Amino acid sequence: FFNLQSNFFKYQCLTKFKMVKIDYLEAIQVEVCVVVIVALGYLCGGIKMFTVNEAFSMRRTIFLIAVPGLIFREIAIHKLSLENWHPLFNGILVQITIHIIYVLIVFIFRLKDKKQALISMLYSTSYVNFIFFGYPVVQILFGNQYLHIPAIQALVTHFFCIPIHTFLSFDERERSEDESISGEDVDDITNATIDKANGLPIHPVDNEPAENNDTQNENGSIDEVVTEENYEETEPIEEKSKEKHPKMWAVLWSIITPVNVCAILGIIWSATGLKMPVFLDDFTNDLEKAALASGLFTCGIFMWEHPFFGCNIVKLLLALFVHFVI
Repeated sequence: FFNLQSNFFKYQCLTKFKMVKIDYLEAIQVEVCVVVIVALGYLCGGIKMFTVNEAFSMRRTIFLIAVPGLIFREIAIHKLSLENWHPLFNGILVQITIHIIYVLIVFIFRLKDKKQALISMLYSTSYVNFIFFGYPVVQILFGNQYLHIPAIQALVTHFFCIPIHTFLSFDERERSEDESISGEDVDDITNATIDKANGLPIHPVDNEPAENNDTQNENGSIDEVVTEENYEETEPIEEKSKEKHPKMWAVLWSIITPVNVCAILGIIWSATGLKMPVFLDDFTNDLEKAALASGLFTCGIFMWEHPFFGCNIVKLLLALFVHFVI
């Protein structure tokens, strides 16, 4: 299995990047630019110029508008062929490898909570931001004709990893939220739904039970009562279904996102072979420019909020090894 993945990657490199000479000086310059933008975000987070809530709002806008436009354009302007979609299979093989390694680790070693340990390790290493970090490197070193590679690689995260991890972590997150929900503000709870669009597994949001609402009505704590006679008849049926199957709806909404929808639209456009109109091409190209710098900046802010200091050095080195080497 590992030889298959290695040979597949070598075949992809030989076919996609054949006769492309890499200028290592340009590579260093690109990496320095990326690091500088992230460092600016890290600095602004440190001096509290931008708070983590503002960074969440920025990232939500990026994943609602800019990143979907970027992925749509890069998929739509390239021919729908097996050669162009090799990066998808490569990304799937990498994710399967990482998941198998961690499943083996969880079952070999005696861990107190195997599921929680597995989820923690998967979150630490299986997510790669190909758009923000890979896009500028590919553009400068290999040219615009290869920009579909980081876009397609990102679909592995959005189409497969996020729904699977949402399914695995839903019960765990629901349990942790139930323990702390009494001390949280309502705005903090509703903000958890931001993950539906920002490229992370969805956190389950525990709504107030119906019995609690009935008690509030009896005590007169509700300021306004709806008096329409047909109110109960017009209640959406899907709301009751969400209460019965919260995990199913969480997984569903982790799949139906702007990124995935625009990716499917890009595949359809690519299959037609039509040339993209100038106004649409220019508009989506501007969205690409907006996504990169702002996305890297928010990464720096989040790094300040989640420092490496105080981490278990063994776990940190293991996560870095799996993330960058395997």
